[in-house]
Amino acid sequence: MNNPQHLATGAPQEEGAAGLTAILEQAERDRQEHVDDLFRRMGRGERLGAVQVYDTLRAQTLYTWWRLVARHLEHADGGSLRPAQAVARFVSWIRPYATDPT
Repeated sequence: MNNPQHLATGAPQEEGAAGLTAILEQAERDRQEHVDDLFRRMGRGERLGAVQVYDTLRAQTLYTWWRLVARHLEHADGGSLRPAQAVARFVSWIRPYATDPT
């Protein structure tokens, strides 16, 4: 396993800010692709299926989540927080919502 991949994006893991920047860029590209597809379909008068709406909302949520992690790393704890700690903190904050059946 010399080439680990990021679980959310499938991108190769990198260290530090460069890795987070790559994740943010990938999340932004994915979000923009889904939004563009949604508007293209609406512009052609197509009916939107649940899959298209779900995928777009998921891409938007992932992008927002990674932006929050990046902002937290930049501003929280005087910038001394390691990326793994910030991600772990965010995961602990959202875990109750992710596992809530409602």
